[in-house]
Amino acid sequence: MFDQISLGNDPLVGRLRQLAHDADATGPFAHPSTSVGARESPERHLLFGLLTYQNDIITRLQLLAAFDAWCGDKSKSLEEWLVAQRALVEADRQTARQS
Repeated sequence: MFDQISLGNDPLVGRLRQLAHDADATGPFAHPSTSVGARESPERHLLFGLLTYQNDIITRLQLLAAFDAWCGDKSKSLEEWLVAQRALVEADRQTARQS
C-alpha cells in the first residue's frame, strides 16, 4: 500500500515503515485490542500518523512518541495515543480524518 504513495526519502518515513512492519510481524492476535481503531491494520495507523505529520498537525517527535507507545500497547489506536499524549486535540483530529 505505501509503496504506491510517494513520501520522499525522509528517514522518518523509513523508521515508521519499520515500526509498522515490526508491529504487524507479531500477528493480529499478539496484542488484544479493546477499541475499534486499535483493530485496524498497521498500515492504516501509519497512514494516519504520516498525514497528520505532513499536514503540520503534529510534530515529528510527537509522531515518533505515539508510534513508540502504540507499538508497545495496541489496546489503543495510534489516534488515541496521540490524543492521550496531548499531541492531537479534537479539532485537529477532525482535520486529520478528512485528510
